[in-house]
Amino acid sequence: TVYHGDYYTTYIPLVMMKYIISSRADIMLGIQGFPGMEFKYKDHIQKINNFSQKTLTLQLQNKTYYFGYEIWASTGFSIDEIEYPKKDRAFENYKTSTMFVKVYLGWE
Repeated sequence: TVYHGDYYTTYIPLVMMKYIISSRADIMLGIQGFPGMEFKYKDHIQKINNFSQKTLTLQLQNKTYYFGYEIWASTGFSIDEIEYPKKDRAFENYKTSTMFVKVYLGWE
């Protein structure tokens, strides 16, 4: 997908895969930008703002019912990497990883 703004262009390749383990559980993999096809932000006015980004997220989620409540829980990890091609902003390049657990409780 390519979005055009007045002064910038954003190129966002996305891939999402979902493997259903059971009617209540599944594994999801999401990729936004990958080697050779990164998420790209191109500033047509100030080229120093150009950057590319790669994000990968793997998540296991489960939904269950307990005493009338609906419980949805997920756990997984995410890896993000941002690179600036200009040497002036190379110190802002980073790679980070995150592990997460989310639980939502509600009723029908």
